[in-house]
Amino acid sequence: MDDQAHYELSEKERNVALRVLSARLMSCAELRAKLMTKGLSDARAELAVIWARERRYVDDAEVAAALVRRALREGRGGRWLEAQGRKRLLSDALIREAQGALASDDEPQVARATALLERRFPDLDPTGRALRRRAENFLLRRGYDFDIIRRAFERQRRAGASPIGGQG
Repeated sequence: MDDQAHYELSEKERNVALRVLSARLMSCAELRAKLMTKGLSDARAELAVIWARERRYVDDAEVAAALVRRALREGRGGRWLEAQGRKRLLSDALIREAQGALASDDEPQVARATALLERRFPDLDPTGRALRRRAENFLLRRGYDFDIIRRAFERQRRAGASPIGGQG
């Protein structure tokens, strides 16, 4: 298919694909959608995706891995990763695999959630429901699931401090 894809794509179509790909790392579905907005038909866009995939210009697994690295770097959780995977038009299987890589060891996620809470809510009172709810919502928006959040609060309680590091 490599030769066929190469010869069936015009130079203009290859150049359009390369220009689109030069902007950022894209999934195959993102490239296909972008090429269609640039005027390529569905069939021509699919041919361009095949051409780009054969040359390793697009790789959905690499996009998923990049999202995992970003989640780790930014202190995001599995729910954020799922939302980003869907936004980037990745398959459900790849999203689950990426979430598995992120959640293979929950301890780093609990540690990141705890650190985020300590930084963002240094004076959180364990009995103050409103502020605790704000802290929980903050972590939910960062993509952490309820179990990770619960464990982050529990870790602080066991350490003898208030849930977020103040005096208990």
